Order: sequence, then structure tokens, then C-alpha cells
Amino acid sequence: MRIRNSAFAPIALIAVALLGGCAQTNPTFDDMSQSYQRTIEKYDRNSLLLNIVRSSRELPLNFLAVPSITGTGSISGNLGISANIVSNLPGEINGFFSAGVGTGLTPSASVTLGRSFTFTQSSLDNASFQHAFVSEIPLTAVHLADKDLSDRELIYSLALESIRMREPDGRIRQYHNSPKSQGYADFQQALHDLVTDGLTTEILESSEPVGTPMTPSQVNDTLFNFMKLKNDNRLTIEDVSPGRQKKLFQIFQQTSETRFCITRQPQRESELRAKYGENYFCHDALSQRGLSGDEKTPRAKPSDRLSLQLRSTKDVFTYLGALLAVQLGPNPRIPMAVPRVILASGEVRTAEPQAILLVKTGTYAGSAFSQVDYEGVTYIIPAENSGYSTKSISILTGLLAMDKVPGSIPQSPAVLVK
Repeated sequence: MRIRNSAFAPIALIAVALLGGCAQTNPTFDDMSQSYQRTIEKYDRNSLLLNIVRSSRELPLNFLAVPSITGTGSISGNLGISANIVSNLPGEINGFFSAGVGTGLTPSASVTLGRSFTFTQSSLDNASFQHAFVSEIPLTAVHLADKDLSDRELIYSLALESIRMREPDGRIRQYHNSPKSQGYADFQQALHDLVTDGLTTEILESSEPVGTPMTPSQVNDTLFNFMKLKNDNRLTIEDVSPGRQKKLFQIFQQTSETRFCITRQPQRESELRAKYGENYFCHDALSQRGLSGDEKTPRAKPSDRLSLQLRSTKDVFTYLGALLAVQLGPNPRIPMAVPRVILASGEVRTAEPQAILLVKTGTYAGSAFSQVDYEGVTYIIPAENSGYSTKSISILTGLLAMDKVPGSIPQSPAVLVK
């Protein structure tokens, strides 16, 4: 049968095309990985805040790790069309293809996005993690964080447990870094003065001779063993013949030492030397290399004018919990750290003090950097105008990551979350 009056034929063809228009695709790898990263980022922030809240109530801390995750995702699209056909030839078969006045076409479309992740969670309540967690923070870690003068007072506020100073007249002054103590303001002032005086950290490289100088024939005999040990023990072998009648070689062992020191300030050098002693100034080298035990220049003895006690990561949580407790207590106060700005001329100036940690409770209209609900109370770190809060959490994240030593995360997960 030949169809005439095909005015509706194009619409019918479109309808056929749309009705077959169901498709399903998968999200890209970037979409899935970014979704995972956002989820884990939020999880980590909230976990840290939750343990700070526990610490503020003097409750045990608890940490979970996410050792593995699997994810699936899909995007489904559906297209359709519905039609109301008014035919010019309602009594004939081909009237379907003869559209009249009043004919209507209604397209429809829908897209469904699906993502699902399966997490495994493992408790860090084990000896390997706890040993690192309660051990003193390595000074090398403080040195790596202490790159920016503007944040130095914040870093030391988190890392230092106490300051002990011996005055030139022999008097001892002790300052404890506890926001709940009556002497906390004295500690903050002492730390502020130390940073103003140029307190910083440095890594010093030195070389110590191993054994006695060797003749060329002795070097040939020991070279094989030396090559096996040189990388593990940081050994070098050097010619120490200059000034001697015969050719000699010496093995040296390279050592590193990280320490606190005071940056030299020419305009204040006499004042700082009287206050801290000559040995507390920062140096390019801790000692000069000697050739034997009798000729070796001894290491500079550390000054007893200033002693700084570092915390453990657990103690940092205790400190931040105390900060939260005092700002939510009956006489609320928010402890501050003072940023510093280096001008183009090299002059250092202080900026407006910033809160070390700022936490709000209840409802909050702005965006949240971190938010947890604990025993009926909502705790929020604002994403903006929260002082040093986000940097404090960032530093805490790094310290906690260093405590996750090999063996601290069990291979067999305790909890499977779908």
C-alpha cells in the first residue's frame, strides 16, 4: 500500500528515533577519583575534629584508617516522546500519517547518575600506631614545617610542651603550654619573644672520622667492604695527604643533627649572645672536620640557657582539645598566635593575631570546613574567617600521617562499609 498525505511522516520518524534513545555510559576515571577524594578529604577532616571534641571532654581518642576502597558508577539517559494525533482521514488506515489541526508532540528526557563506593575501615588501636602516637614529635618534622616565618608562632604553639630559660643571673624560668593553666599567658609571651629574637630550626651536617688514616695499599684492601657499607652508613673516603709526608686516606661518616637555634641579628647580636649564649646561634656547620682523635675539633656544646620540650601527636590533640574547652567554657576566650610579615626591605612586622583554633557550635549559616555531631551537639570549623584553624588541622593531618608507621594499619579490615 502506498501512503499519500505524509505531512506527519517526519514527526513519526523523530518519534521512532527518540523512542529508541536509551543509552547508558560510565563516568570517567576523573569523575570517580575526584568524588572519592572529596569523600576521603571530608572524612579525614571530620575525624580530626571529632577527636579534638573528645579530647576537650577528656575522653579516649579513637582513630580509623581507610586502607582500601572500590567504586562503581554509571550514567543512564532516557529519551521519549508522546503524541496526540488528530487525523484528516480518521476512517482510513493511512489516516495516522495525515496530521490535522490539533496534533501535538511532547518529548521527554531523563538522566540518572549512579555512584557507589565500598570502604574498608581498620582500627588504629594497636601497639605500632600508639607507640608512634605517644612518642615525641621528631624535631626534623618541625623543621620541615617551619618554612614560613609568618606561621612560625603557630607551629611552635602546637609543637612545644614547655620552655625552660636560665637567666644570666642563674634564675630558672619555666613556662608550660597549657591553655587551662594560669601561666598560659606567660608561655605565649615567652614564645612571642623567642620568635621575635629569631628562634628557628636548622639541620647541621658534620663528618666524623672512622678509624685511622690509611695508606694506599690499605685502601685497596678495605675498598670492597667500604663500597658495600657506604650508602647505608653515609660513608665517604677522602684524601687527607696535604701537609703530610706520605699519601693517606681517611673514611668519614656523615651525620645530621636537627636543633633549635637563634638567627643572628647584627644589630642585636650582643644582646642575644648575653641572653642565649654563643652556642645557640645558628651555624653553617656544627664543627670543623679533624683528622684524628687528637686533632679533631670538638662539637660545640649545646647551650643550657634555653631548653625547649617537644610534644607528642597525642599531646597536640590534648592541647587543641583544651583550646576548644576554654573557648566554650563559662569564661570563653580564644587563644591567638601572631603572624609575621617580611617587608621588601627585610624588616619583619607583626600582623593581626589569629585564632589557633576556632570552633562554633549549633547552627552556622556559612560554609563549614569541618562539621561533626557528637552527643547532640554540632561542632563546626568555619571555612572562612576562622584564623589559623585550617592550618592547624593541616599540620595535625601531617603529624598523624607520620604516626601511621608500617604495621599500624591492619591488613584485614575490621569494618566493611557499603
